[in-house]
Amino acid sequence: MIVSFLRRLFFFALLLLVQAFILNQVNILGYATPMLFVFFLLMFSRGSSRLSLLFWGFVMGFLMDLFTNTPGVGAASCTLLGMIQPVLLNLFVPRESPDDLEPSIKQQGWAKFSGYLLLSTFLFYISYYLLLAFSLAHLEDLVINVVGGTLFTFVLMLGLNSLYIRS
Repeated sequence: MIVSFLRRLFFFALLLLVQAFILNQVNILGYATPMLFVFFLLMFSRGSSRLSLLFWGFVMGFLMDLFTNTPGVGAASCTLLGMIQPVLLNLFVPRESPDDLEPSIKQQGWAKFSGYLLLSTFLFYISYYLLLAFSLAHLEDLVINVVGGTLFTFVLMLGLNSLYIRS
């Protein structure tokens, strides 16, 4: 259990540092910015407690807010993602699957895992950019940001999934 927690903590710190110092500097055409740190929340197992998801989501979002100067936007969006992650995961796994099932291509198959990542990332980006803009005045920019960021992050998450080491 301690090894699992330390591994999760290391993965948390690694994603946080990569996001803060590398990925926040990447911005394709002024619209698509990858937010790979949400992958951390999406990799929690099916039986994870909602309280731990909310805690980790809030902490990750709060720390990202500190690095990006977006007070509360990341914390709110990550907390929302932590709240809906079990529901989204249950949409893409069979009912009879074990509680310790961790989402991956190997466990779910390519189509279901991709659907899970895309839907989760899309919902995160919608909440993030709606809170950031707090307006629908520039709807075209909002849509481009959400779609571009979702696709860019999705591709990075698929690549990271092949490297992610299970406990």
